Amino acid sequence: MLRAALRAYRGVRQTRVETWLALQRRQTDFKNRRAVTAPNIARRNSRRAYERIYGDQRLLNEYLGPERLLFYAEVAETAARERPRSVVDVGCGTGDLLRAVVERVAPERVVGIDYAAAGIRRASALVPSGEFYARSLYDLNLTETFELVLCTEVLEHVRAPDDAADVLVRLCASPGTIVITVPDGAQDAWQGHLNFWTESALEDFLGRYGNAEVSRMRTDAASLLAVVRR
Repeated sequence: MLRAALRAYRGVRQTRVETWLALQRRQTDFKNRRAVTAPNIARRNSRRAYERIYGDQRLLNEYLGPERLLFYAEVAETAARERPRSVVDVGCGTGDLLRAVVERVAPERVVGIDYAAAGIRRASALVPSGEFYARSLYDLNLTETFELVLCTEVLEHVRAPDDAADVLVRLCASPGTIVITVPDGAQDAWQGHLNFWTESALEDFLGRYGNAEVSRMRTDAASLLAVVRR
């Protein structure tokens, strides 16, 4: 009888410990979700969110970590192989990718577009040879075309990806190249994303616009790199 009572006591104590640990985990998760970090703010998937990230040096330093800069370097290497004389980056953010491209090929014409004005201000300072516009890709009134169109980490966020792709095609010269990156939809479960493509689905989606080659990025195995030649 004593042993039974002892087992019951231990069971109750274990249940209390597990309940307390579960409560601590929930509290920690709640605090992490509310923490002022670049990923938490970016999950809101809004212009205001990116204005805040690009306008705050601490958040920007977190956003532009070593992994992201290596990511940009790989995209820039792909872009440089096209030897473009004119480049437009749709969703240029703070201009770090454009700068990496300019350092490699020195194109004659460089344009950056982003809907966050804070990003455009930083990009203008980072790439003084470029011309920058703070506007949505759906509201572009550019009539010129470019030998290289960049669009990295954008299409997964937009509500009308077909319309966005049409804009990229309109901006691309013929012959010309569009370079796109998106997360691998088979792995991506991030709350800030609206669209999810696997490697084959992305190739099908972009294949209607030209010869589309999709591969997995070396610096980020969870990201897909598409090169569309027209």
